[in-house]
Amino acid sequence: MRQISLEGKIERLNKPASWDHIANAICTHLGIYLSSRFGYKQLHKDFHSAFYRLTKCWDDHEGNELVMGGIVTIFSRMVHDKLLGSQLHESGFIDKVLIAAKNPASRPAALNTLHELTHYGLDDMKPDIAADIASAVIPILENSLEHDENASNCISSLAHIVKVIFVKDIPVPPAIMQKFQVARILRLTLQRIQMRGMEISKSELVHAIDLITALPRDAPGAFTHNPKAVSLMAACLRSKSLGIRCEGLIGLFRLEYVGYECEDREITPRVVRRAQEQVAPKAISDAMSSYGYDRCDTSSAIRISTAIDESIAQCSRDGDLVKLGKALAGHFLDVEASRPSITNIMNMEAMDLSKAGLSTTDWREILPHCAKALRTENELDLADVLDLKYLLTTAQWVALNTAAQAAIARNPNVAFFYYVMSRRCGDTEMKWTQRGLNCKEIPSYIHWALLYRKARGAMNIGVGFLSRDSPSEEGRNRGLACLRSAYRDLKTFIDGAPPDSPRMLPALNRFVIVSIIVRGPELSPDLRELSDIMQKQALAEEFHEFFWGTPIPKTQVERVRRTLLDKYTKAATKWSVFIERTATEKTDDNALEESTDLTEQDTQEVVRYGRGIEKSVSVAGTNDRKIKFYCCSWCEHSSASMRKCSRCGIARYCGTECQKNAWKEHKLVCKSPVIDVC
Repeated sequence: MRQISLEGKIERLNKPASWDHIANAICTHLGIYLSSRFGYKQLHKDFHSAFYRLTKCWDDHEGNELVMGGIVTIFSRMVHDKLLGSQLHESGFIDKVLIAAKNPASRPAALNTLHELTHYGLDDMKPDIAADIASAVIPILENSLEHDENASNCISSLAHIVKVIFVKDIPVPPAIMQKFQVARILRLTLQRIQMRGMEISKSELVHAIDLITALPRDAPGAFTHNPKAVSLMAACLRSKSLGIRCEGLIGLFRLEYVGYECEDREITPRVVRRAQEQVAPKAISDAMSSYGYDRCDTSSAIRISTAIDESIAQCSRDGDLVKLGKALAGHFLDVEASRPSITNIMNMEAMDLSKAGLSTTDWREILPHCAKALRTENELDLADVLDLKYLLTTAQWVALNTAAQAAIARNPNVAFFYYVMSRRCGDTEMKWTQRGLNCKEIPSYIHWALLYRKARGAMNIGVGFLSRDSPSEEGRNRGLACLRSAYRDLKTFIDGAPPDSPRMLPALNRFVIVSIIVRGPELSPDLRELSDIMQKQALAEEFHEFFWGTPIPKTQVERVRRTLLDKYTKAATKWSVFIERTATEKTDDNALEESTDLTEQDTQEVVRYGRGIEKSVSVAGTNDRKIKFYCCSWCEHSSASMRKCSRCGIARYCGTECQKNAWKEHKLVCKSPVIDVC
């Protein structure tokens, strides 16, 4: 019986034959079976032979557009399997995909493969290869703006690549940066969004937003030259979709990633002196009088600096370090900006502390000696306060961390200890602020400091959770809880903290942003509902200029707020169709109205973010069959060959590294003392 050639088998397919049908014919012809999980497992064992047959088929039918498109479609099926995808990368198959993409006939199949490849296989892809793919896709996008399928796959492939390469902590190398042609990507993506309007698909819309918002940090110049891209990110904050609002905000933060000033401000001796020597303008005087002069931060700093001067002078007369230690600890617990006046600091050299056995000319060096004296009197809390204040003022951060945790372990009811720990921004900041706010007795300045830090951390965490692709239910709930908490706490702060607080200006900056995020399109395009907050913002800026005597610090949050307010109103009109299209996506606004307290768990990373420990996915196999792949319990990638924990029978891993990384997490669900993977 005469054997039918591959061309003959393809010719016999019903017309028009889809790329999937052509791929099925090639698989049958070459003896590659992708119709079951068993077939994929066999391919794991026989990969090199199968890839050789595919390569030979490619070479034997060089220039045949149908064969080229069918083979790259087979590749697109294989990359769904994490282990096969890794072997494909080692084989250098991407060259064939890019060749097929250059041919107009096989281009749709090649671009679909690039979409699948960049979605599932970026972990194994080197940055220079990813940049080569981007460089090849950009001109195709420019020539395919009218072709919906090709344009959508180009934008999704670029979005997948950019989100992995551009949002890492390290800058993108110049050689790779040059291949991305960011200005061209922005122009084409914006053009595509405007061309399609309400007809743009959900997938293309989301990928286009991901693409634009991932680029600003490493290519701010491209956004300077294309202000429409900045305007679109501002327009995202009018969407009914909370996730899209958060994504737009993150893009604006990335745009202001370089060259910003630190937002932390302190009431220094220079600030105190300016407060003493100047006559306050009426607006400032009225605000402080209304709040109560004695309760304001600058007034308290003036009062406490005089008290510290008197305490040190008394010690020079009687040499009593215990009395001095108690007085200083009381001052430090009373006022945040507690230090001697400038005059007393300058006169320390002339002050005789020999009766106390001290010869220091630095007031900070007195603190450890006073702490030691207090310990002999069993005044352990006050002694810890002095030791921590000393480490804080001398910037000994490692020792400060150790000492503060030891103090908390000894007495977990002192808010000052948590205040010290919360000064270290990072993953643990929220934990310490929440625990500190749970203390029964909290000095006023510590309460406001902890509340602001809690709000700042909750805002960052909430936006981060909700801007992720398809957040899990747990991640979504935590993000919502964090945003609600940030909004509530910032409002409490600006309504109740002293008007001259060093944190008032950054708190107002954040409250404006969080208000826009939380309230979304409920606000008018001109933001008239925030007019009261804008007035408080102007007053806070006047306070800063009067007491600190410097221009308004260009912090990242301040710059984002200004950019957002500058672009918001015009963006609402310019991108009205885009905003309306995003409104058809799932919204979370009603959930924001719920009132629940933020728990410590809400601020932590979601375990197994995404699919979960027992989840699986369905992938398309030969002859339209759906094949069930389990997902790795650690990296979440899918594969036909998972290594399963033989003790619990639940956890699955696609490799030894994932198994090792997952151990700390998996031991919470597996009753076995060890993970035994068969």
